[in-house]
Amino acid sequence: MTTRLQAFFIIITVTLVGCGKKGPPLAPLRITPAAVTELSARRLGDRAVLRFTLPDRNTDSSTPADLTRIDVYALSVAKPADAPQGDEFVRAAARIATVTPKPEEKTAGAEEALAGIQDALYVPPARARAVPGVAAAKPEEPAVPVRMYMVVPVSKRNRRGPATMASVPLVEPPPAPPAAAVAYDEKAITVTWLEVAGADGYNVYDTASAASPMNSAPLEAATFSDDRVEFGKERCYRASAVSHVGGTPVESALSSPACVTPADTFAPPAPAGLAAVAGPGSISLIWDAVPAADLAGYLVLRGTAPGDTLQALTPEPIKETTFKDAAAQPGVKYVYAVVAVDRARNMGAQSARVEETAR
Repeated sequence: MTTRLQAFFIIITVTLVGCGKKGPPLAPLRITPAAVTELSARRLGDRAVLRFTLPDRNTDSSTPADLTRIDVYALSVAKPADAPQGDEFVRAAARIATVTPKPEEKTAGAEEALAGIQDALYVPPARARAVPGVAAAKPEEPAVPVRMYMVVPVSKRNRRGPATMASVPLVEPPPAPPAAAVAYDEKAITVTWLEVAGADGYNVYDTASAASPMNSAPLEAATFSDDRVEFGKERCYRASAVSHVGGTPVESALSSPACVTPADTFAPPAPAGLAAVAGPGSISLIWDAVPAADLAGYLVLRGTAPGDTLQALTPEPIKETTFKDAAAQPGVKYVYAVVAVDRARNMGAQSARVEETAR
């Protein structure tokens, strides 16, 4: 069969099949945005902090997402099992926030499409204790009241997509830590604070990006080390105490900020391996390089033996780890040392001294 006949056969077959009996009408396509992802709800003092990623597609996997807004509903219940479901939750809850994505966020990556809201919480008072001396049956462990959240994406035609749920316990948070103390050296900034009674751990926040803690898991000790030392750049830190309710972390409010601007007052180490070799009318020096990231160079010092006073042969730091003293006088014994200098003009200690007599 030729290619032309094959093409004719295919066209005829498709046409005949297409002229068959009509089936029942199909339901109109209802496009709704997919659910939000990476939803988290955290207790932070008297607030709940919610973060989630906007959907980038629809429930049928088509793109871009037909998304006009995100509705966030909240409802406080005595027990999670008592919470209504689906549309009943929406009717019973309060809409506490609406997130309207910007056009660029609808097609952005996960990091750019991250949204966040905060909800002020009311914590009901604890139940009264039993009267002393009155016998009573051992009560069951009371359920912890919770604040439940439903995050719902909505299409341009006001159709709701799948909801995503989260909750936080409604209990008193631990007290906030007092303001931290901050110290630093050339390698790290150390943040410390007083321990909080009853706390299971601690979180530390950089106030410049306080959306999430700097530590990946609650710290057991009331101290944190930050290796991002940049001289002249201010860093501010806040700490929170963490307790757990049924495995769910509850954070205190944040402590007052503790700030520091590191200054480079740290001298580089002394050079090692200094050696001197005499030549005709000169003395050559060589030494090991100093491993300092902010090294500006080296100063070469010289004096006559016994070397009580050394003077700089190089008025400005030199980059090389070698130097030729062409001003040495024949028959004179000289004492040499080398000093490392950093870009902040911090001068390190002298190297071990060497002696050599010019020829």
